[in-house]
Parts: sequence; C-alpha cells; structure tokens
Amino acid sequence: MRFIILFLLFSTAAVSQNYHYSLDQQEADVIAPTAPTNVVVSNIAISAVDITWTASTDNVAVTNYNIYNNNTLIKASIGNVTSFTLTGLAPSNNYNITVRALDAAGNISSNSNAQSFSTIGTPDTTPPSNPTGLIVSNITETTADLSWTASTDNIGVVDYQVYNNGILLIPSIGNNGTSVNLTGLTPDTNHSLTLRAIDVAGNISEDSNTINFTTLFVDTVAPSIPTNLVASDITQSSATLTWTASTDNVAVTDYKIYNNGVLLVESTGNVTTYSITGLNANTVYSLTVSAIDDAGNKSEVSTTTEFTTLAVLLAENMREEIPYFKAYLLPLAEKANLQNALDTYGAVRLEKGDYGFNNKTVITMSSNQKLYGHPSLTQTPKIAITSGSSNVEIQCIWNEEIEFLSGAPIKNCLLKSIKWSNIVTTGGMLEDNLFIDVKSSILFDMSRSGYYRNNRVYRHQVHIPLALKILGNSATPSYGNVHVWSNWLTPRAEGVILDNIESITFLGGDSEGWNGSNLTTKAMFTATNMGTLKITDLGGGNGYCPGCETPAWDIQAENLYFYNKYISNVSPYKSVARAGTNVFSVKTLSGTELYDVETGGIHFKAHPSNSDGSQYNSVYLNGVEQTAVTITDPTLQEKLTSMILGPQYTPIERYNWETLPDPLGTNWESERIGKPDSKQYIQNLIDTNTIAELPEGVYYIGSSLTLKANEFINQGIIGSGTGKTVICGITDDFPLITINSDPNLQMSIHLAHLTLQGGSKGIYFPKETRLIAYNIWKYIIFRNQSIGIHFHEMFGFDNNYLEYVNFVNCGTAIFNDGLENTGQDNWYESELGYMDKTFYYRCQFINCDNALELQSYRASGGNTWMECKFDGNKKIGDFSGNNYPIFVNSDFTNNTGGNLTGSFLFEGEPGVFCNSNFSGNSSNYIFNTKGFISYGSNFLDTVTLCSPDVHWDQSFYVFNSTLNGLLGGGRRWNQGCFVNSNFALQPELSKLFVNISDSVNKTIIDGTPNPYPQLFVKH
Repeated sequence: MRFIILFLLFSTAAVSQNYHYSLDQQEADVIAPTAPTNVVVSNIAISAVDITWTASTDNVAVTNYNIYNNNTLIKASIGNVTSFTLTGLAPSNNYNITVRALDAAGNISSNSNAQSFSTIGTPDTTPPSNPTGLIVSNITETTADLSWTASTDNIGVVDYQVYNNGILLIPSIGNNGTSVNLTGLTPDTNHSLTLRAIDVAGNISEDSNTINFTTLFVDTVAPSIPTNLVASDITQSSATLTWTASTDNVAVTDYKIYNNGVLLVESTGNVTTYSITGLNANTVYSLTVSAIDDAGNKSEVSTTTEFTTLAVLLAENMREEIPYFKAYLLPLAEKANLQNALDTYGAVRLEKGDYGFNNKTVITMSSNQKLYGHPSLTQTPKIAITSGSSNVEIQCIWNEEIEFLSGAPIKNCLLKSIKWSNIVTTGGMLEDNLFIDVKSSILFDMSRSGYYRNNRVYRHQVHIPLALKILGNSATPSYGNVHVWSNWLTPRAEGVILDNIESITFLGGDSEGWNGSNLTTKAMFTATNMGTLKITDLGGGNGYCPGCETPAWDIQAENLYFYNKYISNVSPYKSVARAGTNVFSVKTLSGTELYDVETGGIHFKAHPSNSDGSQYNSVYLNGVEQTAVTITDPTLQEKLTSMILGPQYTPIERYNWETLPDPLGTNWESERIGKPDSKQYIQNLIDTNTIAELPEGVYYIGSSLTLKANEFINQGIIGSGTGKTVICGITDDFPLITINSDPNLQMSIHLAHLTLQGGSKGIYFPKETRLIAYNIWKYIIFRNQSIGIHFHEMFGFDNNYLEYVNFVNCGTAIFNDGLENTGQDNWYESELGYMDKTFYYRCQFINCDNALELQSYRASGGNTWMECKFDGNKKIGDFSGNNYPIFVNSDFTNNTGGNLTGSFLFEGEPGVFCNSNFSGNSSNYIFNTKGFISYGSNFLDTVTLCSPDVHWDQSFYVFNSTLNGLLGGGRRWNQGCFVNSNFALQPELSKLFVNISDSVNKTIIDGTPNPYPQLFVKH
C-alpha cells in the first residue's frame, strides 16, 4: 500500500512538471517561418510535376512544408525539404501551386510565389515550327552572327540547335532570344548553316532556311616591294613620284611614302603616280614607297629616289606685279565676303570665276583700295567708287557697271582691263584718272555739275552703240583729256557724242561700220560746244555697211585739228564742221572732208585727197591755195600762228624704266643641263584645269607645251611672277609653247606672270591657228630665243592687248610671216596673215636682232606701242603692209641697225611717233620707209633720218618736234609738211609751217618755231 502511494505521488509530480514545461514552450514560440521563395515547376507530366524552392528560415527551426493548389492544401507535412515530386495530379488540368513552411510550434508561413502550369493530357509528339528568316552578319575569320524569326510550339520551345552542312555544330544554344554569336569557326571556309527548334517534350523541328557564307581569309602575306621609283616635275614645294605597282595575293589598296624612313604621306590610294606638295625649298629628299594590302600587311620599302627641291628664286618680280601678289587672295568660295575683304585688307586679289555678276549688290570702293581680278578676267557685282576717293585700282574685271559717284573730286584712279562694263558717272568730278584697255562704254554726264579733267584713256574698244559719251558744263569746265587708240568698231548707231568740253585729244584709232542698223540720224562722231578738239591718225571706213546714211563727223568747236585722217565714208551726207569752227587739218583721206555749213571760222587744210584717193600736195586756206608766204591778213596770220603754237602744257610724264628680272642669271645655259623634265607636269595642269597656275620655281621642259584654243576652251599658263616662275627649254630645238587650235574665227589663250627662256621660240602659232583675238597677255619676259612670238602663215592677230610683255636677247622678238591673200570668196577663208589693232603697253625690247618683223599682206592698222622701250637692238622692225604703226611716249636708245652698210632701224610703211625720244642710236639711218609722222618727238641723234634707198615716193609730216640729223630721203622726196619743228642741220625747214610739194620746199607760215608736245599733254 505504501509503495502504491509513493508511486502515485511521484507520477503526479512528474506529470505536473511536464505539463508546465510544455505550456512555457508554447507561449515562447509564436513566430512563423519566412515564406519559401523561388518556387519553380519542371518536368511537367500527365499526373506529376517536380517542384523546387528556396528554404524558409525560422527563429527555432522549420520542420515541415505544405503544398497548396489555388490555396487549397493538397499535400501536407512533406518534411523539411526543398524539392518534391507531386503525384496524383489530374491530366490536362490547370494548377496554381504555392508552398508554406511550418515550425515545431505549428506556426505556418505565408504563401511562396505561385507557379502555374498545366499537366499533360496526352503525350506531346508535336514538334515546334521551323525557324525562319535565318540570316548571317558580321562575318570575320572565326565568328559570325546568326539571327532568325522564333519558332512556335503547342507547349513551348525550350532550345535551338545549329547544323553545318547537316552536321550538328552546336547542340544547344538555349531559348534566350532569336540570335546567337557563333565562335570558333574555321577561317576561309564555306559554311552552310541551318537551325532547328526543340520543345519541352524533346520534339525537334525541321530545318530552317539555309544560309551560306564563307569566313574571312586570314591574310598574312605582304605585297611585293614597289619598284622603279622616280621623282620628276620638281619645284620649290612639290614633286611627282611614279613607280611600278606592287602585287599581292589578294589586292594592293594603298601606298605610303617615307622621307629618310619617316612617314611623309600616310595614304596615296592605289595609284602609281602621286604629286607631293608642301615640300621645303632647296631641301634634299630621300623618298621610298611601301605598299599596303587590304589586311594591312605592308611591304618592304622600295629603293630610294633622291632629289633636291628648287631654291627660292632671288629675282624680284617686276614692280607693277608686286602689289598684285601681295594683295589678299579671296577664294571664290568666299565671294559673299568681297566687300568685307576690301574694307579689311584694302587690296584684294580674286580667283578665276564669278563673284556675283548678277547678284544685284554693289561693291563700294574708296581711297587706296585695290581690286585685282584674275588675268583671265573675273566677274564681279557692280562697283561704285565713292566721291573724294583717290588711288583706287580696279583691274581685270568683267561686270555690268562701274560708277564714279558725284561729290568731291575722284583723282589718280586706275581702271585697267575692264570688259563689258558701262563706266558711268552723273555729276562726278574726275581728275587725273587713267583708263587702260577698256572694252566698255564710257558714259560721263557732267552737263549739270562735275567735270572731266586731265584723264587719260589708253585703248578704248567698244562694239556697241554709243561707245563714248562725255557731256560737260560751263561752270566747271572739262579739259586736258587724252584718248590714245580708240576703236569704235561697228557701233551700229552713234559712236561718240561730246558736248561742252574745253579740250580733248584723240590720238590714233579706228571706226568701222557705224550705224549699220540705221538706228540714228547722228554722225559717227558728233561734237557740239567744244573748245579745242584734236583728232589724229584715225582710220577705218563705212564701205562694207550698205544703207548707212550718216556721215563720219559732225563737229562744232572753237578749234578743230585733224592730222593724218584716213577714215573713209560712203554716206551721201558729208561730214560737217559747223559754223564758227576753226579747222586746221593736215593729210586727210577723201570721203570725210569737212564742209562748213555756215560762214565763220577759218579752214586751213594741207594735203587733202582727191575723190579717187590720190593726194593733193597743196595747202588751202578758206578754199584758196597757198603757194608761198601769201597769208598777209594779220588776223588770219595771228589766228593760224596761235593754232600752230597753242598753249604750252605739261607733257605726260615718261615711264621710269626698270631693269627686267633675270631669275636664271648668266649661267642659265650650263645649269639647265641634266635637269628633270617638267613638261608633263605642266601639260597635265593645262589639260586638267584649262589654265595651269604655276607656283614659284624653275620648270625645265624637254618638249613643247600645247595650248588649245577654240570656241569652247581657252587654255593658258599663269605663273607667280616674272622673277619667280620660269619655263626654260632644256635644249633650243623646239618652241616652248605651241598653239593647237581649231580653225575658228576667234580664239584666246591666257598668259601672265612668267619668264619664258630658251627653246627655239617662246610661243609658236602655226598656220592652222587662224585668228587669235581679244587676248590679254601681261607680265611676260621672253629670253634667249631665235623668235619670241612667231605667227607663222596664220590668218590674223587682231584686237589684242599686251602689257609688260618683254623680249631680251632674242633673234626676232615678234615675227609675223603671213601668206599673201589667196583670194577665196570669204575673206575669213583667205590666208591673210595680218596683225591689226594690237596694243602694246610698257613693253621692252632689249638687245634683239630685230624687235618687230611684221610683214602683213592684208592692210594692218591700229597697232600701237604705248610707252615702250627699244634698247640695244639692231633693227626695230619691218612694217610692210602696216597702216601707220603708232609709237607713243616710247624710247629708242642704243640701237645699231646691224653691221651692214646702210643699216637702219625701221623699214616698210611710215610710222607715227608721238612724244617719243631717239638717242644714242648708231645706225646709218633711222628710217628706210616711205616716210614718217612725228608729233612732239625728239630725234636727238645726228643720224640721217631717212635712207635714200626707197624706190617709191616718200612723205614726211613733222609737228612740234626736234630733229638733230638730216632729213635725208629717197629718190623722190615728194611731199610733206613741217609744222613748228626745229631741224638743227636744215634751218630752211625750221619754220611755223613748211609745205613740200614735188620735192620743193614752200614756207607757208613764216616765224620761229617753238616746238613742244601738244597732243600728249595735260593741263
């Protein structure tokens, strides 16, 4: 009994103790585990699926997991695991599985993430669709990118496989998109790839489309070494390299050029000729070339070619060239900045091209600004010269208009080589300005205000109505203006209109075919209210213009002078000197004799022509022949004396001659031996660019350069100055330049800023050249040629302008050996061989055997040498067939006439000399011609002027000149007039007016002469 009681007591205590312990524990653990994560289902079957997850955590311990479908428990207490195969599922049923964790205290977590799936109803035997749109890109030697359009499947695509030529290349690329980068391919191998898709049941699709490609070739073979490297066309800053091409197993793509092993040119392209620029002058270069292929493989370098760039020439350019090359060069691409460039730099040089011919803007220029066009003429907008300006220069410009604005005087401006512009002013004050080579109308209206004073116009050539119009006024008179060589060719209406000008002179010129369209009733030259008007040596005619109904002249002036007027007119209306005009004329051609309309004034004429063209050798005063000193009326004597002597004005200043640049020096012949030939370099520039613009340097050539001239192309060569750019013949058996032209009527070439030395000829014009016209050649020196310029049996050289074109040590400077007219029906098909209306400005002819051999078979007229120098020559020239070549303000010094007995300087037709000086000449005679005409010239040598060897009549007309030698003369010293001139050795001719008729001297107006220039002067 005692034992039983003790047992019960012990058991009761124990139970009580265990009970209290359990209660304590339950009260302590009330924290649920965390929710399982990353639940994934896989291996979905008909009635089973594999489930995995990431374990939960708990403050004590996770003991179990439950699995739910749509939050309904379907599997409890599967243990503390992280994967489970759930079985007993219904086929073809949708499930939404979650998992919850439990701990020992019975706490349960929240739901995991859900995974939805469908059990398979029946076994999946349907393969995915074929992949489509398989393409390859980014192919290299070992890689390529594949892309395609994804396959579809009834359950799901899980993978793709890649096959090459039907053999598995990549077993699995996963289902990570629709592209893959293939690596580990074999280089230079053909691949034929297809793609297959795999679904969850392992079903495999059919092949995709096939894509074929070849991996790139790994090129490690370098090209062969370039060979035959040669340098040519070497200048101060450039050279041309040529070589024989390299070969390569694939292809050569480029070349590199090295100088002394240092890379000089990174890339030339796949060429075998390359022009290197930017080289240093007078520097030795040792060049090699290496070839590069497409893979970047580089050949070994070639053999070395060594050369020295040309030295900087020591000769300075001619002084008038220097401002041109110093001017700021405004590229054509920056033409919109022309005004700003002028305002910024003052002097601007333009390229060839159009800087805004019709853009409606106006460029303004003011004092000391200079605008230089390209020698081929540059097109510009209109230009306005502001009032009060001085020293403005505009050269080589082609535009619509240049206007002198009214206001303060505009002085000392230079307009040179201006084409097709109307040069205009209304009310401007123009003083001491110079216009040279103007192919434009000059229209100056100062009828209300302004003036035109002491301006000079040299070579004014216009082919349109109203070539020249100058209207003055009485309040601010216009005076002292000189126009040398005016060509009013076929103006079709009025040529010249002048009014109210106090004094103006026209020295030399031509006018033809005026009023050819019957557009006017005015004369070709109409002048009213004039003071003193002087016109000399004007030729031409109207005979080939049927229906022209206007005369040559209609003039009303206080004093009108005509000298050597040989213009003809077929109009039934006679030329008129209006009432009150005092006329003093010497040697005039029929058809344009002046007839007074009303009484008044005096009309003194000497040596007029008969209607058949024969010349009277008589002198007439108001229609009465004067046979000796028969003018007794003191009023007439005073008036005539006043007209002969006239006011003494200042001669226009003589040009200060410079020594011409000689860039090659005295050793040029020996130094040219062995020089590289630059002919092809220059010819390529000509053929590529039309005009070769040469940088500074000496260019030795071994054969003739060719310039083409036709109606479509006018080629040329323009250098960097007479002292800086030289083309020199390596030998003297070829012309440096040959003209190759089509047989068209009118062609031009462009030449400027260079020296041509050596060779047989400087420029050669063969017979086929036909007609060269309207050229502007400037700043050229011809040295050491047998002929400088040779016109060989060609049709003609017409209306050209040569400025600062010089000849030194040439056999013949200019040679025209024209053929006699062959008499074709069309004159332009004949072989005329003439030189007409060509103007030479400030050209020098130095130490030549014969300066000018101009043998023309068609009459050549209007050729003028303006301020030219002839020094140290043997003969000045042969002017056979020329109508009165004119020399103005020119110098003839130290010429010898050759070493033959009876040597002379001039032969052929008579020449005209105005303000020209002869001194230091040692020939036997100056002229072996039919005579000469002199205005204000000085023959200071004691050399006899005229040879006795001429077998035809000689005529001499001398005005206001000084002659220290005997006049001399041929077998018939037939006719002449000596006006206010001093003959040092023949005082009987030193009178105010002496007439020669049939070799008999007759003093018409006695008195002591006081010769000074009266034509080429300024007031």
